[in-house]
Amino acid sequence: MDKPFNLRETKFMKWFYKLEEGVAILTVTTIILLTLYNVILRFVFRRGNMWIDEFIVFLMVLMSMLGMAMGVRDKTHSALESLVCKLPRKVQKVIYIFDSIVVAIFLAVACYGGYLFLDLVKIQKMVILKWPVSIMYSFIVIGCVIALIEHIINTVHDIRTDECRFIPLEEQMEMEQDFSQAV
Repeated sequence: MDKPFNLRETKFMKWFYKLEEGVAILTVTTIILLTLYNVILRFVFRRGNMWIDEFIVFLMVLMSMLGMAMGVRDKTHSALESLVCKLPRKVQKVIYIFDSIVVAIFLAVACYGGYLFLDLVKIQKMVILKWPVSIMYSFIVIGCVIALIEHIINTVHDIRTDECRFIPLEEQMEMEQDFSQAV
């Protein structure tokens, strides 16, 4: 039996995931180093750089949106599934598909709303860095677009492989224990 096509296994997606994770690591590292640098400036030399605080906020928005998209990709967002897990498999599949549609609609509305908001702030500048505020808010749109694409990929894959189910809390905890023992 042929294995179903998995978009995540394409060269482009593998490259994209490495880029995504590299940007996330670089962002977190930069935040830590700049924060440490500014703390040393403030407490040792009694002077700090205000632009660092503004740049860290800028990076935090980027990191948050990337983290959201990566969480959607890896299916690590929290959900209240204990009741649904007790239902028959066919009912779970219907609820899973309905839930996936609702999440996709939410992400699509967030993308569109974020895009409209970019038009409202296009002339505003950051106070200290003097960069366009729209750059920071574009991270929200980009994060929602990536999360929507990842969510669609997950849903299509789950439907094709008949994995449309909610994982009971006990099974999730068992998977975590297996993972921690492997590490």
